[in-house]
Amino acid sequence: MTAGVAALTLLGAIAVQAMASSVASDRLQLTQIRQRQHSNEHKVATLSSQETVLEAQLTQLTRTLQRTGQSIVRLRTDLHAKELEIRRTGQEIRQAEHRVRQLNLLLRTRLRILYENGAVSYWDVLFSSTSFSDFLNRMTALSLIVQQNDQLFQQARVQRGRFVAVGRHLVKDKQSMLAMAAQLAAQQHQQAQTVTSRQAMLADVQIQKQQALSELQQENAAEQNIAATIARELRSDPTFSDTKKLNLGTGPWIWPVPRHYDITSGYGERTLFGSTDFHDGIDIGAPYGTPIVAVADGVVLYAGSAEGFGHWIVLKHANGLMTIYGHMYASELLVQPGQVVKQGQVIAYVGSDGQSTGPHLHFTVATGFNSQGFPISLNPLQYVHG
Repeated sequence: MTAGVAALTLLGAIAVQAMASSVASDRLQLTQIRQRQHSNEHKVATLSSQETVLEAQLTQLTRTLQRTGQSIVRLRTDLHAKELEIRRTGQEIRQAEHRVRQLNLLLRTRLRILYENGAVSYWDVLFSSTSFSDFLNRMTALSLIVQQNDQLFQQARVQRGRFVAVGRHLVKDKQSMLAMAAQLAAQQHQQAQTVTSRQAMLADVQIQKQQALSELQQENAAEQNIAATIARELRSDPTFSDTKKLNLGTGPWIWPVPRHYDITSGYGERTLFGSTDFHDGIDIGAPYGTPIVAVADGVVLYAGSAEGFGHWIVLKHANGLMTIYGHMYASELLVQPGQVVKQGQVIAYVGSDGQSTGPHLHFTVATGFNSQGFPISLNPLQYVHG
């Protein structure tokens, strides 16, 4: 290798190293932002669920409070009617007592006249008879008068007793209604307190939800900005336009996991963890610790943590394409950003880091990254063959 080529290679590696370091920092920031996004999305969903439950509880509590208030209004109306009925019954009792007193007085007066002071009149009535038959008739008539007076007196007493019984029953009903009114008032107070408490809880949940939504909006904006920054940094990579200056080979690519050719998940649409997504690479099953090799000569653009992949390596090749290797553990990464690697060189070992169901290599071929920082992928089987 000539001194000029070596210097150019060194300068290119230094430039790639600086760019890769910046991209690494930005990708770490993007991962952290997305983690906060996920946390806030979960928080918003939880708060929305709490909001729905509290609103339903408030609706039910408000209806119950309204029904209690209506029951109190009806009970007060019934109490007023019962008090009027008690007053009427009391008046009837007083009228019946007055009638009893009047009849009692009349009966006593008649008896006194007939038996005590009315002996002459009594005998006058009897001895003024014209015959014995007339005498008996007059005697019977006088007895009937006394008997009728006594019956009227007894009837008045019975009527008064009925009024008194009715009055006692009405008073008892009123006492029961007053007790019920007190119970309803206590329920109304408790229900009003519960409504106030739920309203305060709902207001607090709504404030928290609004704060979480605001944070989520800020994080969405930050994600777009950092993703756009990553895309610009990658586009500004000096090796993007002229990787030939780094003296990278351009021969056919080789398989990334030698002697292991089992594709456990192909390129394209797939269902994973209960949802459908687009798989932008292929998954190659292999035991933990199986060597992973560079499929062609390239420059390491990135080697470190990555969302979903746990840890990954991104290589840039002479034809302008990139290859991405994912799910390795941090301790199993053997290369660093800016490093030039050769085809067949071991760059890492198979792991199961990130969103993984078992040990395998995720392998992607990409032309670059979109504005959101995601790979613009191609079908890897167009470039490597097992």
